[in-house]
Amino acid sequence: MNASAALKPLAFLVAFSLAAFALGAPPASAQVLEGRVLSGETRGPLGDARLALIDDDGVEVSDADVTDADGVFSLTAPGAGAYYIKIEREGYTPIVDGVFEFAAANGKMSLEVFMLPRPVDIQGIDVRIDRERARLRLRRGGYYERAAAGFGTFISPEQIEALGLRATVSEYLRSVPGVTINQGLVLFNDAAGGRFLSSAGQAISGCSPNIWIDGSRTVNATNRQALTRPAPGAPLDTNLDASDLAQGLDDLVQPEAVLAFEVYRNPAETPIEFGGMNGTCGTIVVWTKTGG
Repeated sequence: MNASAALKPLAFLVAFSLAAFALGAPPASAQVLEGRVLSGETRGPLGDARLALIDDDGVEVSDADVTDADGVFSLTAPGAGAYYIKIEREGYTPIVDGVFEFAAANGKMSLEVFMLPRPVDIQGIDVRIDRERARLRLRRGGYYERAAAGFGTFISPEQIEALGLRATVSEYLRSVPGVTINQGLVLFNDAAGGRFLSSAGQAISGCSPNIWIDGSRTVNATNRQALTRPAPGAPLDTNLDASDLAQGLDDLVQPEAVLAFEVYRNPAETPIEFGGMNGTCGTIVVWTKTGG
């Protein structure tokens, strides 16, 4: 190697392209690495890129520099020797490459660096695609049309996301007016509804809504309990066993699967596609993220 600074050939990485050329070294007072940082897509200059020389252990051995609006930078090596260059910029793939060798004599090197944007977050895209597919199912199922009609209470996908994951599906319904949650059973408050005893011997009153999941009616605990309206003074219906209580809404759907709800608290406001006036109570419609 002569007295001028020489640049070793650089390995081309998949993430970026680095072009460098050695200049004749005019008299200088230090070993300097200068050049420009450019966009690998537009070939235009990139300002605000941070650069530094590092050693084999990745330790910065020079004062850092930040490119100006024209992408220009200048780094001064601490002395003769071999160095790598580290380049970082927000939104772009970081670069570490070299080796740049400076001889004992003063010298200067010049290079151009092309940076590429960071790879797109594929996982984030997949999540957004899944959300749009789910919302498309809601549109096809008439969810948004019914919500616009003003009947019932609707808990949208956006509200579900804002509420966060709940321990049970029924917890999403606690804030709905006229709804009672008791031991996993979802009941609508209705003075004329049935009365029964829970497995713990607690008296519960209310009417038991029909439950639909992704457009299909289900057979759940409250459907099968046949709640009655006993005459005053008559004993409560105790025909609730463990198997009944184990088949409530919370056992039909997992919380992480919930996409949206429609809650109709009486037959009059229940849409005809969900039974309408056929029944003595209202209806809960659950839409899931993966339903058909």
